[in-house]
Amino acid sequence: MPVTALCPFDRTALPSGVLAMAGQVHPLLAEQGTLRPSHAYLGTDGMPRPCLQPLPDPPADAEALHYQQDMQPVRALTRHRADRCGLREDRADNLTLAVSELAANTLRHSPDGGTLRIWHTPAELICQITDQGWIEDPLAGRRPPVSDEGGQGLWLVNEVCDLVERRSGPSGTTIRLHMSLSRPQPAAPPPASR
Repeated sequence: MPVTALCPFDRTALPSGVLAMAGQVHPLLAEQGTLRPSHAYLGTDGMPRPCLQPLPDPPADAEALHYQQDMQPVRALTRHRADRCGLREDRADNLTLAVSELAANTLRHSPDGGTLRIWHTPAELICQITDQGWIEDPLAGRRPPVSDEGGQGLWLVNEVCDLVERRSGPSGTTIRLHMSLSRPQPAAPPPASR
């Protein structure tokens, strides 16, 4: 179904690099109500250069767990760290589900298993899964799945985490999940009136 979407960017608050990348991934730009083609647009499969650079290494004190068959230790470590950091229960459930989905993908597509690394900063809890698989579609997990043939796991991960960073190529895949520790509690619905 054809859809037109408008992505707002605050030109007064965002760094120039973010605005430059916005022009690379949007075919049209609107300024003061006037629509114009983006000359920097990279096309439907194009990726801005910063999105292709390797992610920074996890900190030296990140916990690491290698897994090859059993995902239970992966789930247990994720949940333990989420609880220890004070992540709200519903968000801890979502993060544990997201890490489980990625670990299951590893077991399905990578014969050597994978490694979970997990750490936190004052602002967020971060989980990273690495394996030897290669996700060739740069938009995998960014589009809703259209069939039962696969792809639901990566889509779900992108839906429940605050930020998902992915780097993938012939040497393997790294997916890093971020969950904010200070995200506000959802507002309670107003009481029903009679």
